[in-house]
Amino acid sequence: VKPAEVEANKQTLSYAYFAVAFFDKDSDLAKAKEYAAKSVQLNPNYEDAVKLNTQLNAGGASTSGTMPSTDTIKKAMDSTVAK
Repeated sequence: VKPAEVEANKQTLSYAYFAVAFFDKDSDLAKAKEYAAKSVQLNPNYEDAVKLNTQLNAGGASTSGTMPSTDTIKKAMDSTVAK
């Protein structure tokens, strides 16, 4: 496996973890925290994941009105589709 492929896969997996964390934040906070942390671990420069991770670990209540950009959701959903 080439290093470029590994990095691309990390980014894709980070988007997928973010998507699950975002959609589960109101129904399963523990799972959302775990997946947001994994997303940040794989891609520390992913701003939406960093924000969500921070909000979830600050108590979680402040995330209700927070929506990631349409672009971010599209990337997260596209990354889960097999190529």
